[in-house]
Amino acid sequence: MRKFLKGTGLWTCGIGLLLSLLVMGWGLWSLSKTEGYYQALWMPPDQQMEQQSTGHEDEAQEQKTTNKALSGARETVATLAEQVEGACSATTLFAIAESAGVSVKDGVSVTARLEGLGEDCYALKTIDLYCGRLIYPEEFQKGERVALVDEQLAVALFQYAEPLQRDIQIAGESYRIAGIVRDHKQVGDRREYSLYVPFLAVERSSLDLTALCVAAKPIPGAGGWAAFSSAVTALLPGATLISLPKEMMGAALPVRILFVTAAMGALLTAFRLLNRGFLALVRRYRERLMEDYGGRVLLHMLPGSLGLAAGYAGGIALLAWLFSLLIAPVYTFPEWIPAVLVEPKDISAAFWNVWQGMAGLVELRSPELLRVRFLERVIGWSTGGTALFLGVLWARALGCAGIAGRGMAPDLHG
Repeated sequence: MRKFLKGTGLWTCGIGLLLSLLVMGWGLWSLSKTEGYYQALWMPPDQQMEQQSTGHEDEAQEQKTTNKALSGARETVATLAEQVEGACSATTLFAIAESAGVSVKDGVSVTARLEGLGEDCYALKTIDLYCGRLIYPEEFQKGERVALVDEQLAVALFQYAEPLQRDIQIAGESYRIAGIVRDHKQVGDRREYSLYVPFLAVERSSLDLTALCVAAKPIPGAGGWAAFSSAVTALLPGATLISLPKEMMGAALPVRILFVTAAMGALLTAFRLLNRGFLALVRRYRERLMEDYGGRVLLHMLPGSLGLAAGYAGGIALLAWLFSLLIAPVYTFPEWIPAVLVEPKDISAAFWNVWQGMAGLVELRSPELLRVRFLERVIGWSTGGTALFLGVLWARALGCAGIAGRGMAPDLHG
């Protein structure tokens, strides 16, 4: 270890620490940009198409094709939204087609990721509009065939021509482009292109879907996850549950541990300095007692005593705050805590209960979940590098090994 410390230059450690901090900061910033809501994903039911007659008596009735399975899923999600009301502020249903064929009349055809959006989608999903307009509420309710396409898809289909109010073909149906959005390809996105249409438009089409997803935005402190998970388990058995806030806290956990450890180390060093100050104050008090009265000496020592008392009080308060920060994840991950901490059987049962859900043969994953897991690795590795370089710099600053500890020891003999 000493050879490693001596062979590692200060400039090398400083540059490594700076790079690790930059990567860690980028990871935390990207993590903060991820939408923190709950998701439940399940495989789409089999297509059960039926013809429905619509129109007025004085007009020719129009035949519309409706996917009964998607209609049933929409009704189920409406029931789920009622059950989580008060714990979640918004609940909506998404239909996802990972490989939707999109084409125009001149023959250009590409494969894009299509999302069928529910009415409350804007409360959960941030859509960055570039030009045009978003989908109107009445278009969601009527299932109008309108679409929001990203810039890359618009360029691929129309070659820099004006795409607004132009028609595109999806699963044999014509959709009118209402707006262009900025959707940059990120980790977790399989397709280069993406577009959004109303969920009811997907329900009235023969589009092959990859998955269905219900998302809910939690109300802080209202027990949103317990309400959402119990409702999904009862209404949608077999669905994959995803808590993005929990995943995000887990991804940032290494930074929390590093911060608490470093802060506690600095705090213990501060306590050590306060102890030395206290011993020095006692020595000065004893020396002045030989020359002056005790009352005058106490009055003279009062400012220093108050400063030391404030330092100790502030340090204890900071130590309590750091401890609460360290154990805060326990309230977010209660499934890891066994009924009896010292009983091996309970510890093993808690461990395997947590891993049962992850050991399934099939796991549905959303792009948001994949993005958080990628950032978790970035943050974990950069935090490890930060801890390593900080440790090396700290050891070199103290002179390596136990010499520093003996040099900083307070003089108890005066």
